[in-house]
Amino acid sequence: MVNKLHFILSVNKPNFAPHPGQFAQGKQSLDEEIYEISRNGFRWIEDNWLRWRTKEEKNTLLKALKAHGISLGTFVPHHIFWDEGGINDENPDKKDRFIEEMNNSIKLASLFDSKYMTIVPGKRIKGTPIEEQFSKAAETIRQWIDEINRDVILLIEPHAPERHPDMLIQTIYEASAFCDLIARENVKILFDTFHIAAASENLLKAFNKYIEKIGYVQLADYPGRYEPGTGKLPIDQFIHQIISEKPELIIGMEHGWSDEKYSIDKKLKWYQKWI
Repeated sequence: MVNKLHFILSVNKPNFAPHPGQFAQGKQSLDEEIYEISRNGFRWIEDNWLRWRTKEEKNTLLKALKAHGISLGTFVPHHIFWDEGGINDENPDKKDRFIEEMNNSIKLASLFDSKYMTIVPGKRIKGTPIEEQFSKAAETIRQWIDEINRDVILLIEPHAPERHPDMLIQTIYEASAFCDLIARENVKILFDTFHIAAASENLLKAFNKYIEKIGYVQLADYPGRYEPGTGKLPIDQFIHQIISEKPELIIGMEHGWSDEKYSIDKKLKWYQKWI
C-alpha cells in the first residue's frame, strides 16, 4: 500500500491553490507575491476578492500569472447576502442584481482563462418554506446558465451554522440536492473541509459518497480553520484520497494561520512534502 501511494503521488501531485496575501511578507507587491507562490512550487491560486480588485490590480495579477505559468481557480462572482435572503428571496431586484453581477464576472473569468465561480445563494428566510427557497434560487441559477451558454463551472458551497448561521445551503447533502434541482452538469459541489466537519460529516466518507458531484475542494483543518495539522481532520489521508481518486481537483488553501507571524518556511512546512 505504501509503495502504491508513493507511485500515485509521483504521478499526480495535488493542485494546491493559495490565495494572494497568504504568503505575503512585509510590503510585497502583488506580482512579487505571485513570484513567491510560483517559486515555491504552486501552479494555481484562487482569489475570492478578484471581482472587487481595482483595474490596476487585476492587470498586475493577470500579467504575473501569465509570466509565472500559474492558473486561476475559483473566485466569488456575486454579492453574498450573509444576513438576509439572496436569490432565494422573492425580491426581483436581488435576482436582477445576481444576473448582472454574474454577467460581469463571466467576462472576468474569460479574461483570466478561469471557469470556476463560487455561488452562495443567501440566508434562509424565516416563514418561507425551504422547498420554495431552494426552487427559487435554483431557477435563477439555471436561467443564467442557459442564457450564457459558456464553459463555466458553478460551485455550490454549503456553510455550516457554526460560522454562518441559517444559510440556505448548510450541508453537503443539501448542496447535492440543490445541484440536482438545478439539473445542469456544470453545477458542482464546493467541498470545504472545514464546513463538512463542522456539519458533523465524516470527511473521507462524505468525499467518497459525493465524489461525482464534487468540482472543487477547499482545505482547512477543524476546529479553528487554520493550516493542516492544527485540528483533528485526517488531512494527509484526505489528500491521498484526492490524488488517487480525483486528481484533477483544485484544492484551495482556504485557511488562516494559527500564527500570522510564521515565516514563509514555517507556512510551507506541511505543503512541501506534496509539492
